[in-house]
Amino acid sequence: MTKLHGRSAASALIAAGLGMRMFWGLAVDYPLAMNASWICPILGLLVFLPLGFAIEQASKTGSGSVWDNLTDNLPTFIVRPLEGILALLLMYDTAVNVRLLASSSNLIALNDVTVHILIFPLALAICIVVLLGGDAAGHSARIWLKILPLFLLILLIVQAKAYRIGWITPILGGGTSSIIQGSIYCAGCFALASLTWIIAIPDRCKRGILPYTCIPGLVVSALMVIQHMSFPAMINIPFTRAARIELVLSNGRMSLSPQLLLDILWFGGLLQLISAEAVTAAAYLYKCLKGAKWWIITTFLSFGITLAAIFNPAWLRESAKVMQLVFLFIGGLFVILLSCAKLRKEVNISEKA
Repeated sequence: MTKLHGRSAASALIAAGLGMRMFWGLAVDYPLAMNASWICPILGLLVFLPLGFAIEQASKTGSGSVWDNLTDNLPTFIVRPLEGILALLLMYDTAVNVRLLASSSNLIALNDVTVHILIFPLALAICIVVLLGGDAAGHSARIWLKILPLFLLILLIVQAKAYRIGWITPILGGGTSSIIQGSIYCAGCFALASLTWIIAIPDRCKRGILPYTCIPGLVVSALMVIQHMSFPAMINIPFTRAARIELVLSNGRMSLSPQLLLDILWFGGLLQLISAEAVTAAAYLYKCLKGAKWWIITTFLSFGITLAAIFNPAWLRESAKVMQLVFLFIGGLFVILLSCAKLRKEVNISEKA
């Protein structure tokens, strides 16, 4: 078991986790774009593309990971805090996803069991995934990606008669302002997922990051169109978070036969997303806490995520706003690091000359 995953594992983790993060984010976390939310992944991808190209260029500047290529020769007192911040950011979003999965389980089961109890098994699952390592999580994501298209195809065929094309109008949904904010939200999802690639070690994977971000973005856009054809846009009705989850999983128009398949896609996708973010957070913590035992990193990671998910503080419930700031933070940080790396290269060339 290697503590840092390779790019082959990162590609599968991004493809499996990114699509789920954007889909549930637009359906539950950021509903303001309404039936126009299918536009947000496309615009968000366009916003992310410059950062994606920069990541691909940075991967060619050295023989290590993108992160090592950018931070090589930088002072430790600068690099270590940055690694810690990125790890905490990933832990934050993992806690958000854990809370969502536990809440979804409670809604589906229709029982009175407190959400707190449902979080503990997920904490154990995070421990197991992190202990097994990022490469093992990548193999799991690769298997998931092979069965995911088949499940989606079956679900689409069974539900085909229930879709209404007219329900995706008006095209601009809640207006251009909400679409722009939703696009920034999606750009944040792309940027957060790119952290998995940035820390990954070069291996047999020869492609860059862009195919593994572009394809999920386009797929989510198509899925949002299908989602909005399943029920009419109810613009003036305020929905709670729980109601929006129920609207996705059971909107009252879906027959019972595909319900189990939809639940498998929902919970399986969330588990893959949690795994991807947890192993990536562990990788950054491992870089930050040089010399720390792996079981200590695993314990800290699982305890921190579980604690946040159980207490669900106000800042955890503001994940929509946080995700809109994520792109600016990661994009700005990457520009600064890339500029420093280029400056160091120019200085070295001038010294040799």
